[in-house]
Amino acid sequence: MPCFVLSHSRAEEKDNFACGRDYRATNWRCHVSTLIHVSESLTYSWLYAASTHRILSQTERKFISLDGTLFFSYVTKEDEDSYACSLSVYSTQSGHYGPFFRLISSTPSSANTTFAPRLDSSQPQIFPEDPKVGDSIYLECFAYANPIPQYKWSRVDGKPLPAKSHISNYGRVLKIDKVNYGDGGKYKCVATNSLGAAAGEVLVKLRAPPVILQGLHDRIIPTESTVTFECLLANADSYSSVEWFKDAKPFVPLLLPPEKRKRLMIDRNILHLKLAEESDSGVYQCVASNDVGSSSSSALLTVKDSAPVFPPNAMPRKVFAALGSTVSIPCIFEASPRLHGRWADAGGSRLPEKGRIRDVEGVISIEKVLHEDAGLFFCTAHNKMGKAHAQVQLIVMDKPSIKTNYLNEETVNMSCEVELTCENSAECPEALLEWKINDRPSKEYPLLKPKIHLGGGGHKGRQVTQKVDLEVPKDLGGKHIGRFACSSLYGGASEVVTLPQLPSPIALTVEKIEENTSGKKKKFRLRWRLPPQHRDTRDHSVGVEMRSTVP
Repeated sequence: MPCFVLSHSRAEEKDNFACGRDYRATNWRCHVSTLIHVSESLTYSWLYAASTHRILSQTERKFISLDGTLFFSYVTKEDEDSYACSLSVYSTQSGHYGPFFRLISSTPSSANTTFAPRLDSSQPQIFPEDPKVGDSIYLECFAYANPIPQYKWSRVDGKPLPAKSHISNYGRVLKIDKVNYGDGGKYKCVATNSLGAAAGEVLVKLRAPPVILQGLHDRIIPTESTVTFECLLANADSYSSVEWFKDAKPFVPLLLPPEKRKRLMIDRNILHLKLAEESDSGVYQCVASNDVGSSSSSALLTVKDSAPVFPPNAMPRKVFAALGSTVSIPCIFEASPRLHGRWADAGGSRLPEKGRIRDVEGVISIEKVLHEDAGLFFCTAHNKMGKAHAQVQLIVMDKPSIKTNYLNEETVNMSCEVELTCENSAECPEALLEWKINDRPSKEYPLLKPKIHLGGGGHKGRQVTQKVDLEVPKDLGGKHIGRFACSSLYGGASEVVTLPQLPSPIALTVEKIEENTSGKKKKFRLRWRLPPQHRDTRDHSVGVEMRSTVP
């Protein structure tokens, strides 16, 4: 608690002396503080002995904080003196100092009174208070104690101190050069002497330029419609601001014509434009910034009305479907304003929205395809500017037959053959065969190389045979033994399970079973076991008849 206070006020500067008793340690402490704006261009020092030429040095017992605060771990009789705070302004190469105040202790010296560490209420603290990524930061820690305490810094999350950090000023200051996001978090300071310890934590929260998580994207809209642009920020804070530009010129709502001001609304990182006109076309940009840096995103807005157009190759001319499968065909076109396309059959009748054959918002869907479903389908798109249409021919094929064979049992090479029946073998689609080994796609095995062979022929020229060989390297054959399956895009599948290759037997013995009376014919039995790693140690026996010419 204070025993006396002297103060001096000038502009934003205020110097206070406070002398009080630490009741827990039953000793005296003195605290001199200076409240003033802290800047990187300011440095503090303390004058003493009522002289502007005598500068107080920091010791294990005396500490000057970066904000100008002067601390004593404990007070001695020799500390009773006149003190003044001195301020140096680097940018103007000038200096200032306050009035001298005399420190008087109301109790005898505490130099012989010992007590455990106690952190000052402001400790630990960080400089600068709002550090930015790339700054060099200082963490300070001070404790009142006698004997003078030892200081130890650590991270609360258990990680080691940053490699770019170093400790100075008798352990009271931890400096981290050019901090990055990985240096953020809580840091802990522990002050210890022979009578006890005191600990405190300080949070390092780093600031960085705003990050645009989701930027703007190009838009094409019809006239009289509404468009919204949003710059979604990942790390916006109270220091961040967002500005909007069109064709590199800033949006200033008050300077816009009244009719456009009614159509435009800006809500920080969101821009709304109503009843769009062709004159609203252009490049829109948002710039998010703070005192650390900025980021931006831009997009092209095109406001126009145009008749429907089917881009080249956007719609397939022919679609193949296997009997019994399900097929979906979207109607793809460009138009402004854009509406859903409508599907119709070869007779011009619009498809219903429900049923086995239906049109759902411009996508034709046919379930359990039948042969009679084959034919032409038409998609029509129209708006107030015009109309366009495209046609698609649906070709229905029988479900292909697939068979899988060994090519070479020793190397486990496989062959998959599919037979398609098409009206015109010259236009028969590729079956797109796929190999799977033990239910895993063959592409997961980079050393396995499928080879595709396409060929024609068959009954009346309507059947086309396609084959895919799968070569398994000899050195990998044993690793990929298992189930080989082949399937086609149009359905059908075939699989074969290869037999494991048995290892060479061990403990092979030959036993004679019997011998006929003539001695010309003898019977033997072979016995062997498989290696232990195959977990098959059963006795394998087989009888063998042998003819001997030995009398």
